[in-house]
Amino acid sequence: MSARTIVLLALFAVIAQGVSAQTIEYRCGNYRFTYEDHELDIESIGTSFMALRAHFTELCGFDPDPEVHFASVRILPDRSSFDRYLESRIGETRNQYVFLKYGKPELSELVLYPVGEEKGYEAFAGPSLNRQLFLQYLYGYVLEPPVWLRDGFQAWVENLSVDDGDQDGYSPWLETAKNYAMDPEKSLPVRSILLAETGTYEAARLYPLSWALVAFFLQTERTGYRRFLHETFAVLESPDGYNRRTQEENTRIVHERFDRTARFASADEDFMNWISGQKTFTELLNAGVAAYTSGRYAEAEKNLVRATELQKNDPLPFYYLGLSAYASGDHDDARMWYLRALDNGADAATVHWAISLTAYAVKDWQAARLYMEKARELNPSRYTEKAENLLRSMPE
Repeated sequence: MSARTIVLLALFAVIAQGVSAQTIEYRCGNYRFTYEDHELDIESIGTSFMALRAHFTELCGFDPDPEVHFASVRILPDRSSFDRYLESRIGETRNQYVFLKYGKPELSELVLYPVGEEKGYEAFAGPSLNRQLFLQYLYGYVLEPPVWLRDGFQAWVENLSVDDGDQDGYSPWLETAKNYAMDPEKSLPVRSILLAETGTYEAARLYPLSWALVAFFLQTERTGYRRFLHETFAVLESPDGYNRRTQEENTRIVHERFDRTARFASADEDFMNWISGQKTFTELLNAGVAAYTSGRYAEAEKNLVRATELQKNDPLPFYYLGLSAYASGDHDDARMWYLRALDNGADAATVHWAISLTAYAVKDWQAARLYMEKARELNPSRYTEKAENLLRSMPE
């Protein structure tokens, strides 16, 4: 359906906010927006929301018909309006966006407010929006989904790219999930995760393990697990468009389907092999630094480059890549990595000194002087004496 905007001619009394304001309604695909700020780029917002929903549909396979499955989104003008609205609806406010779920999907709504000066999708984009959009999507088809599926997928989609549906960046849940999974006292068998209901285990433990199980199902090379996910969503989708079964019933149905599949007898071993092979940012960084310290520069580069792929904005792996390249005699790469570290917020004096040494090594005296002087200026107590000694050794 093409998007259309309906400007309400009458003033709508927004009781929840305690004020009267002119509201606007806008329809884009499955989404029905209600908002007040006329400057919002609502078409951009609607298009991006639909793009994310298309990625959800690709994952879950639910019927996308916008005439049957629509989702209401209320955009408040600012944080104070958001707080007042939530207090009027649920008696308290929240620190993040909220999906207000009711027994009837048509009464539920996602409540948002813009952050910063942006007026389009960028004013809302981020992990919080992705989680709440997915919950709204899932609850539009299933009243009470299994806990592992609900929590695992909402954590999985946190970094989902609106452009291509790929994971955009490093999941913050990997390290926590791996710590739990590798701890014999805190790990849970796959079947225990699948059987868990609300309150079965503490959320701080079950949530990251649910993320890990979903990530395993989606990423493992054993296609049977991915097929199980597809079958799970097919079982959860009701013929009349809305699954009203209890959480206990849905959990049992999905678990029984998993449990009677002979090829999943090794699920615990498969899951542990997978998660033990997932390297966290900290593991890669530490391995890279250790390899550099031991003079294994190719190994250091391999681990550190992988670390930069997981955390694109952390300066440390870039700085150590610079050190490793310098030690290998690749001075052009060393300078490049140092500048990347500087862009990411590395200590400016330390990086300027490192670049000056790189310039000194290739006898680029002008650049060496420039960066040494800057390092001395930024941290005189540390670099004044060192800089003076090297400056005296350079030709005029």
